[in-house]
Amino acid sequence: MSRRRGRYADRPESVHLDRVWELNPHGEMKLVIPSPTDAAKIDREWPPKRSSHHLNVGWRWAPLLARSPERFALKRGDGGEIAGLWCSGKGVVELPAGRHYRLDYLEVNPEFRAGAGGSEVSLLLMAVVAARARELEAEGIVLETYEALVQWYENLGGIRGAVAGWTNPNKLVPFRFGPDATRRLAEMTDGEKE
Repeated sequence: MSRRRGRYADRPESVHLDRVWELNPHGEMKLVIPSPTDAAKIDREWPPKRSSHHLNVGWRWAPLLARSPERFALKRGDGGEIAGLWCSGKGVVELPAGRHYRLDYLEVNPEFRAGAGGSEVSLLLMAVVAARARELEAEGIVLETYEALVQWYENLGGIRGAVAGWTNPNKLVPFRFGPDATRRLAEMTDGEKE
């Protein structure tokens, strides 16, 4: 995989960068690499809008993105708000069940999550993660999540439980998306805007 140099040490190349999807009620969503400026804005604006009972209330995206070679965001419209983003410190990991994309952190903008259409942003974000996994020839996705999100990931086709060969570092609920679920999610990105 080729990489570019930038303010972050490594910047991922992807055929999905700059793709645009029409997402109601939010309009156009474009896949971008979040910049240090984006991260600083998120860290300034999102924490007070997060629910105090959410376990990610203390997340700071600037250090997460700075240490993650895999980092992407959905940005609303032409230079608009970040609707959601994710990062991975490893990208693809080799497991007994095959190559898997390791999804470390994912968050939807609290304003989008609280209002109408938040679930559509979440679904598109996971679909783009799956498309990225397949681009890197990963058969599936591994991630950790909070108990409150277990049902949502199960509804997307994820399987809860320990994943052979992978130790979930944060001791949250481990999840695996197998080849079929990953393919189905990735296919949801086929409806991009031309």
